[in-house]
Amino acid sequence: MHIILFDTSALRGRFYPLSYTKPFASLQMGIFSMKEWWEKMTGMQVFLLTEDYLQAGYPLPENEWVYFINAGLLPNRNIWNEIQNLQEGELLKAREGQLLAAKANFDKNEKLAFLQINYSERKVETDYIFIERPYQLLQNHARAIEEQLELIMQGKNSQKISSTNNIIAPENIFLEEGVQMEYVSLNASEGKIYIGKNALIMEGSMIRGAFALGENSVVKMGTKIYGATSTGKKCALGGEIKNTIFNHFSNKAHDGYLGDSIVGNWCNFGAGTSNSNIKNTANEVAVYDYFSKSMVAAGKKFGLLMGDYSRLAINSSINTGTSIGVCCNVFGGGLLPKHIPNFSWGISNRNSKYQMEKAMQHIQNWMALKAEKLSDWEIQILQHIFDNADI
Repeated sequence: MHIILFDTSALRGRFYPLSYTKPFASLQMGIFSMKEWWEKMTGMQVFLLTEDYLQAGYPLPENEWVYFINAGLLPNRNIWNEIQNLQEGELLKAREGQLLAAKANFDKNEKLAFLQINYSERKVETDYIFIERPYQLLQNHARAIEEQLELIMQGKNSQKISSTNNIIAPENIFLEEGVQMEYVSLNASEGKIYIGKNALIMEGSMIRGAFALGENSVVKMGTKIYGATSTGKKCALGGEIKNTIFNHFSNKAHDGYLGDSIVGNWCNFGAGTSNSNIKNTANEVAVYDYFSKSMVAAGKKFGLLMGDYSRLAINSSINTGTSIGVCCNVFGGGLLPKHIPNFSWGISNRNSKYQMEKAMQHIQNWMALKAEKLSDWEIQILQHIFDNADI
């Protein structure tokens, strides 16, 4: 059998702009994406069921019995045991009635047809975590890194750490092959640290766990990182960073502060850019919710949500609880607006739109810097978002 992680419109909508360009389960959370985490824990092949305009990049299995799992459900052994105990044609629901999982027949033509069938139900018995809002990713970030690293460390040994480094709690640190790291301070006493294959941490950097650095990523000289922070592959970090998730290929490589934030793929922060993650009044932070088109509470500390392919000019000042859409070229003086829509060009004229042809060329330019290319499928997704941009 296989697993299908399925999006719901509410889940994807609450994670815009991050989920405009990818299924929810493709988002990074620690060392892995949600999809990769389920695969590593279960040993099963995992498929993603999402919106039609995204689905072409995510193949689905043939018609068969599968485990359907709501993409917002975090993996853990106990909940997986309950899912495996489902009978064919049985649903697993939360005590409040929310669908968590099902063992059902998958039909490529009908997809979620089982929702229309009068299947039997059982209520979940074990504790579980269900992610509904972006700030909950950050609240569970350290836990994700810890649990994911435990999966990696089963039957696998860390590479040796050079004696030039200053290390606290080395038993909680794991280095993959090809890591370059000299004269660095790592403190894993309060959270585990994972350094991915062929990553580089330059001298003078100071890092507290929990922390996960993706494959072929770089931490620049003298960087200060507080847990929990993680990156995807080919990212570059610098300055001061705290409790932030970077998806693949993004750069925050220069001085400036970034905290309590989630950054999409292919984003770039100009030198000197900083964000606010707490209000001067210490009141609740509100962030723009694309699903309800309103401001929603995000806790006492929340910094930035930044969609894929967006870039910030040098010395940008990011407001508390800011949402920057997909493919924005952000520049302009003063404190930035809290909501910057998809395909925005600057902030001084809110009716100025980043033109599609120019945007694609600029993305190609950035991708070339990391020896990557923009695919036709990615262009189709961006065209769909451009045609429906909320600007």
